[in-house]
Amino acid sequence: MKASEIKEIASLLNIGIPVVATIVVFIACACNIDKLLLFISFLQKVFSFCSSRARKGSISNSIRGKILRSSKDFRSISNSLISPDLKIEWVKEESAETFIKNNQVIIRMSQNSNPHKNFVTAVNAYIGSGLLPKAQRYIDPSILSVSRVAVCRKLIINGDPDAIDYFDDNILSPLTNSSEECAEIYDELKTIDRNGMFVNILLNEYAKASQKVFPDDPDPLLLAESKELLTYLHRIAKTGIDDVSELQFNREYFKVHIFLTAKTSTYLRSGIKPYLRHIANAIGEGINTVYIFGLGKKIAIANEITSEIKKTDFRVDSVIPHHYRHKSIDGRTVHGVCFEVNVYDESNE
Repeated sequence: MKASEIKEIASLLNIGIPVVATIVVFIACACNIDKLLLFISFLQKVFSFCSSRARKGSISNSIRGKILRSSKDFRSISNSLISPDLKIEWVKEESAETFIKNNQVIIRMSQNSNPHKNFVTAVNAYIGSGLLPKAQRYIDPSILSVSRVAVCRKLIINGDPDAIDYFDDNILSPLTNSSEECAEIYDELKTIDRNGMFVNILLNEYAKASQKVFPDDPDPLLLAESKELLTYLHRIAKTGIDDVSELQFNREYFKVHIFLTAKTSTYLRSGIKPYLRHIANAIGEGINTVYIFGLGKKIAIANEITSEIKKTDFRVDSVIPHHYRHKSIDGRTVHGVCFEVNVYDESNE
């Protein structure tokens, strides 16, 4: 914000410029807590030569800031997808102890001379307790375990890519090498992640379904459907589906329809009316969430369809855009968007 804008606000509110400036700084810090933590870490590092407390504080704030920065996309999808914050407490014990207190993941861990081990240990502990905190009893254990590893790897790549070799050697490889099932699940998660379906749909739907039953006892039906949902998404991402009726997954806990705006010829020939009619029919059949995908130039079509369905169908409660990088098999990437169209649910009243 420019100085002239701060001065104008102060004049309109009839308060001092220093007060307005303080409020602006506070809001900026609250909205960018990761940057604030990294800045504090830098300041503590300057004084680390004369204070062990400053040195430990610099390391813990650096780790916390990097994790919060790299997990922003997860927190923006759903409040129940990942815990919003973490705190590191240094202890002498080698094994990390983790628990959740006041919606914050508390990690009690020993400090190591290897910074990569410190970061990987903290990320692994944070995701172990903080990912899908209310869903952990309701989702297939193998899928949940491998999902944690997949999410950890994403956070490490975004937070401290130099630590990825340590993670692969000590966390990922031991898991996939010891279990053929886990190796297969990991490959499936990588495939749907390239297509924007891992975080935006699979984990998102796990979080939403678990919200319906928490804190009740686990339901074997939800457990089974959680496995079936991954198979469904993997089939779409792996081979593609031409029959739109097969893009629907309508079960007890998961009522999802995926809509791919892939064929420009349909749009040029008939406009968006066929799309709107198909989505309206899916909602009429009991679908709770429609995910509308658009890639590259097709994003404009997906946006037009989504905007129109929200205006014309009273059953639509909210539309949430999720942006991602779509990766093709040959390694090329293109900007993609997944519009999450949520149907109004009377049970939430």
